[in-house]
Order: sequence, then structure tokens, then C-alpha cells
Amino acid sequence: MRFPPFRCAAIAGVVFASLASESDARAQATPDLVTAAAASGRPRECSPDHRVPGRPWHVNVWDAVRQPQLRRYCDLLGRAQARLASSPSVAREAAELADQVLASHAAPWVLRGRANVILGDYQQAVRDFKRARSVDPSSIENPLTLVDFATALRRTGMQAEAINAYRRLITRTGLLPSSDSRTRVLLEAAALLMSTGASGLPEAVAVLRESIRQPLSRYEPDAYAMLLLALDRGGPSDESAAIVEHLALTGAPAALASRDPADFAYLYDPNEAAAVVAMALEHSDPAASASAWERFIATSPSSPYLAHARRHLEAMRRAPRPSLRPNPSRKP
Repeated sequence: MRFPPFRCAAIAGVVFASLASESDARAQATPDLVTAAAASGRPRECSPDHRVPGRPWHVNVWDAVRQPQLRRYCDLLGRAQARLASSPSVAREAAELADQVLASHAAPWVLRGRANVILGDYQQAVRDFKRARSVDPSSIENPLTLVDFATALRRTGMQAEAINAYRRLITRTGLLPSSDSRTRVLLEAAALLMSTGASGLPEAVAVLRESIRQPLSRYEPDAYAMLLLALDRGGPSDESAAIVEHLALTGAPAALASRDPADFAYLYDPNEAAAVVAMALEHSDPAASASAWERFIATSPSSPYLAHARRHLEAMRRAPRPSLRPNPSRKP
């Protein structure tokens, strides 16, 4: 089922706008990012100027004579790239062999890092990506590589570094392959920003407003619920009523409440899932909302939003809000 577009507020956050302008300037000063995204894991040393026509990972005869190991190196990188999704352990081994064949290049370390993210070895992935960056700073700027680098930083608790990586990434989401992947990255970025406390809320709200502008995505209910939570944590907002009505019209609160916890993996703090669900349920099921707020408070004693959660819990207990009856004639 497609959720109707949200038109309540323009995307004009000051922080997000400044990030976009910085990215635009950087994009004009660097090679075409679309070309970089299309090239995926192919390094410069195996680039079109060096390749045999029709054989994208094979170098030409002249380069093979000058560097006889280059052909083997590119073959191994091609194998690693081809097996990355289906057999990440095989891809990692091929990347390690490529580095042994022709050292001092960043590409094998990039592929090792991406394979380790898929295998769940995030600590090693961070080390691999940083090694690649030390050899060639541009080697991790490919959008898909940057997604994996940001993921590894986020999963290892490197909050500040992860936020910086997501700031570079969120202005390139158009280069990601699907609406789901684009919305997921925006939700991850917003959750990270919210985890920093009140100072991160304005930027998180700007990112979440961008997330609800994405085309149809499985994360659309999450994006609206997260935006409602972020706005409420920042204080009263004229946008909230329209978001509540949108959630009610689409049946999102009940859908979010029945989710498997693994479906909230985009959150930096898994306990935040209870707050997302509690906020979404307040107008449709106050009792269930109170239970979710209780779970959040019990599992998040050091949250910067603990006082906010307690206020909402007391409100649910004291005077549960009546259900908001959807008005089909009103569109958010």
C-alpha cells in the first residue's frame, strides 16, 4: 500500500541546507559522482584507459608488459567484486591475494572492508577502510563504499566519526540503487543525530523531512513516526497534527507495534524502538503507548530524552487522549 505524500513542511532546515551546499561545491570540484557510483569497486589502475575492450577487469598488453602483475591483480579484484554479495568470505580472500600481488593500492582494502561489513566483522571493516583511506582518501567516497564505512562506524559505536560519514553520504542518496536503501540511510543518519541529544534534533528533523520525500519505501511508516518523535522532543510543532493524521489514515501505528525488533536495526540505540512505537500509538491506543513508554524508560536510564518519555507516560496514564478520527478529505 502506498502512503500519501507529506506536504506539511518544506525541506528547508538550515543545517541540512548548509550540508547540501557544501556537498554541491565538493561535487563540482571532484569527478562525476554518478560515474564513480557506476564504477562501483573498480579502481583507477583497472580503469578504462588500461582495460582490454569487452573485458572490463583485464589490462591491455602494454600495461601488462610494464607491470606483469597488474593483470593478475585486476583479475583478483574483479573476482572479489563479483563474489562480494554472494560469497563475502571468498571476496575477502581474493582481495587479500590482490594486495599480495600488487601492494600499495587502496582497492583491496576497500573490498576487504566491504566484505567484512557483510560478514559482521565491523571492527576489522573500520580498520580496512581507514587503511584504504590512508593510501587514497578518495577510495572510500564511492556511495556504496561510504554506506558500508558509515555502517561499520555506527555499529562499532564511533558516533562522531559515523555522523561525519553520514553527513557526506546523505547528500548523495540519489546515487544509491533503491528507494529502500536511500530511506534507510536517511533514517540511520537521523537516529545517530538524535542520539547526541537536543543539539542534534534540528539536523535530525531536516534529514527526516527529506526521508518522507523519498518514493515508495518499506521504511515510510518509520520515517513518519521518527519525524513525529523528533519534532515532539524538540517542543510543540504545527507539523505534528498532520503527521498523526497521516499515521492514523495508513494504519502505521499498529503495523509498527507488531514489528520484529530486527526491523528497527536502523536505530543507533535499539531501545529507541520503544519510543518510536510509543509516540506513534498515543492517539490510537493510549494503553499500548503507555506500555511502550514504560519499556523505553526501563531500558534507557541514561537517555537524554528520559524526562520527555516520563512526561508522555504520565500523560497517557492520567488522561489518555481520544483517538483521532481520520478525515479522508484532508491530505497531509
